[in-house]
Amino acid sequence: MYRNIQGVISLIEHNSDALDQEMLSHLSKYICVRCSGFIEKSVGYIFSDYIDRNCSHLLICKYSKGQLSKLQNVNSEKLIKLCDSFDSSWKEKIKNYGQENNRFESMNYIIKERNNIAHGKDSDITLSKIKMHWIKIVELVDYIESICHE
Repeated sequence: MYRNIQGVISLIEHNSDALDQEMLSHLSKYICVRCSGFIEKSVGYIFSDYIDRNCSHLLICKYSKGQLSKLQNVNSEKLIKLCDSFDSSWKEKIKNYGQENNRFESMNYIIKERNNIAHGKDSDITLSKIKMHWIKIVELVDYIESICHE
């Protein structure tokens, strides 16, 4: 999913002169929706993998993964609660890391804009905003993966 999003961003950048503003706007919205999906899928995958590696009771694993599958619109508040439910020490780590360099702000912005797009509301998303937020989202997902492998 990462490569797909990165590839679309690169493709648009290399062909931006051939695209009118309306098409750039639509493509930016598409990428925003994909970035939101990246957050949800990545967080779900990382914690599912953690469950697989650390839980030996089949019913508990099944229940835990079922709860993860219901996770939607993963904003900073939901992410902090999720981390805390696995390991209370992760709560402070993710809070501190997410607040550094406005990573949570980027994640929350992408989720908010995705919801606006999905519900037919106005969105001020642009390719340059996506690129800026995308970098921070990838950093955040990478960090979550690192604390789940400590």
